[in-house]
Amino acid sequence: MKRSSDCPSCGAGGELAAHAVVAPWACELMGVDGLESSELMDCPQCGLSYFTQRYEDHDMAGLYS
Repeated sequence: MKRSSDCPSCGAGGELAAHAVVAPWACELMGVDGLESSELMDCPQCGLSYFTQRYEDHDMAGLYS
């Protein structure tokens, strides 16, 4: 997983809406030790809500294999 606070839709910086934790079962399937924290962000420019922890291609492959 990678962390980014920039909006994946428009690239603007987001505003913190809430703190979050990546689901333990998802961390386990991706081979991540322990829990991963994340933040729920709201984009003031386009209105998208998104998490700062993003799945990469190999993470998605692990989740769906």
